[in-house]
Amino acid sequence: MALLRRLLLWSLVSPALSAGYPYLANCVSGGVVDMDKSGNGSLAMYALALQNFVHSYGDLKLMAEGPTAECINVANEVNMDNVHPEDIPDRYPLMKALASDKAADDNLNYLFVFENKDHSKAGQVHV
Repeated sequence: MALLRRLLLWSLVSPALSAGYPYLANCVSGGVVDMDKSGNGSLAMYALALQNFVHSYGDLKLMAEGPTAECINVANEVNMDNVHPEDIPDRYPLMKALASDKAADDNLNYLFVFENKDHSKAGQVHV
């Protein structure tokens, strides 16, 4: 449980380190999404909660499900600006794009990719 808490904290803090990049990603286990009782395990409601909690998260660009290692890897690649949302399905076939009305499955991990509100088209960071 302590490891889960550390991973959750890192997933919320790590995007703040990437303010200069156009997209921010977060990989969340289905069990964590399901614990959000206000959203009844809805992935769309969890994405909205993330947007409300993390000020840098803009529009949701991609929501996908997949195995833990792949999900974490893809989130890191997005956060380091090595891959953009439109390229994920082709480059990472284990990550399956989802409709927003799906409920979370405790056995899966979910990738949320957001536009970075702190990133400008000129490549400058707004603080």
